[in-house]
Amino acid sequence: MKVPLLVYVGDTSLTIVRNSIAEVVPLPIKPHLYIKSTDKIENDGLTYRGREKILRIPIGYDNPEEFDVVTTDSVSEYKKLYFQNTPMCKHNYDELVYSELPNFYYDYPNTDPLKIAVLDMEVLTSGMGIFPNADRDPIIAIGFKLVGIGEPIIVLVKDPKDTLSETDAINEFIDKIVSLDPDIIATYNGVKFDIRYLLGRMDVLGMDPSRLGRIAGEVTPEDIPGRIHWDIWNDVENDQTLLGLPNRRLKTIGYHFKVSDIIDLGREALSNTSQLLGKPELSTYLASDVMITEALVGVYIDNHIAMAEMVGIPLREKMRAYD
Repeated sequence: MKVPLLVYVGDTSLTIVRNSIAEVVPLPIKPHLYIKSTDKIENDGLTYRGREKILRIPIGYDNPEEFDVVTTDSVSEYKKLYFQNTPMCKHNYDELVYSELPNFYYDYPNTDPLKIAVLDMEVLTSGMGIFPNADRDPIIAIGFKLVGIGEPIIVLVKDPKDTLSETDAINEFIDKIVSLDPDIIATYNGVKFDIRYLLGRMDVLGMDPSRLGRIAGEVTPEDIPGRIHWDIWNDVENDQTLLGLPNRRLKTIGYHFKVSDIIDLGREALSNTSQLLGKPELSTYLASDVMITEALVGVYIDNHIAMAEMVGIPLREKMRAYD
């Protein structure tokens, strides 16, 4: 891949993740904003590094106009910078890099083959029609695999009523993720459910979620530090070729893309997963969902890579375009 996996903007540096490692580099350009040139500018007492006059043609105009470029030494100072009663153009720092240095990220390609893990899980439901809650209802099974390699790995919670059993299963899953070291963890609706629920259960069980990441940082449903959490639900939701389908359930999308060996136990079974405990149907059903998610990776991943390479932005930023 011609661009890096992802980037984090620090105060005076960028952390660029590629080829399974994180590289810290100085900010490639000073944080800056543009204001209409004037002899009198007011800010709220904040200091700035300096002003430089340039000519730019604003969008919708035919002729160049004079602007002042106001620079700072750090991103934190840049975020605070504001001029009262003065038209200004201010972007997020990463957007500054994209627009001012469009070829910058081509110097940091992710040349190793992408390692993508797909993840799905099941939680305990009782048939009472109550949506599962991470504060109350345990995880009963986690399924995952590396795309293109082997069969789904299913980790079962031996006794959902025993918190130690659930803790052991989650640790087994995380140990495997650490060993596989995927660049991307792909889910279907994982931001709203799978990863969010997993983190919720880990909080209840007093577990440290930081091991899910490659680098230091807070693990959230949207961000697993050093890895991309790719929620394919966003791609499906914005895929206009799917207009006319009755819903966006994973099974429905799988049938549409002709994924083989789909197992659908129906809503009644899923509303009472307690009846699946200790039965092989739980593992086969979960494995089927993992395989459907893997198939959807194949549908959408090439477009994301191609667009990120064409625009010259880290892959994660392209995958977040729907957010």
